[in-house]
Amino acid sequence: LEDETVIKNTAYVNEKPTDETETTYQEPEISAVKTSNKTAVAVGEQIEYTITATNNGTAAGEAVIKDTVPEGTTFVDGSIKVNGVERTDLTEADLNGGIPVEVTANGGTGTVSFKVTVNEGTEGSIINTATVNEVPTEEIKNPVIKATKSVDKEKAEKDDILTYTITVTNTGDVVGTATIKDAIPTGTTLVEGSIDVS
Repeated sequence: LEDETVIKNTAYVNEKPTDETETTYQEPEISAVKTSNKTAVAVGEQIEYTITATNNGTAAGEAVIKDTVPEGTTFVDGSIKVNGVERTDLTEADLNGGIPVEVTANGGTGTVSFKVTVNEGTEGSIINTATVNEVPTEEIKNPVIKATKSVDKEKAEKDDILTYTITVTNTGDVVGTATIKDAIPTGTTLVEGSIDVS
């Protein structure tokens, strides 16, 4: 039966019909999305994944959220949250086996989040998919980036201009965004207008 189907029934006593009864069938309609808090990551960084289950049905239901730690990463112990609440009692094994989350009717949501650390030597894209009630979410891809920094002079004298270059390389197969920060070295002054992004 589909959600909101009306079940009708009439009995007959000595061939005479009783009043018709009506019962509305209700069931949960649970869908899910998975997100990550980073679009691109470097070795040693953490990624936090969040799986959100939404119930658009007219009856409360349960979402069993399963996930596995993606290749090239390590699970961060104690990082699982259920509906935003830390659950240090839950482990990677619980995540693999499925964490049940109650979701109320008519747009109610439930979430499970966890963190992983990008392992040394990891390149390419980190790929991950969760399942909710055995239905897979869309695939999440986080490209791994590498960064190098160079300077155009090994030795400098007073009033020399030093040009620093920071190069970020995307080793993955999807576009990502990297935020580059740097501090002006002690004993130097930024040359106004010298920042170039390409």
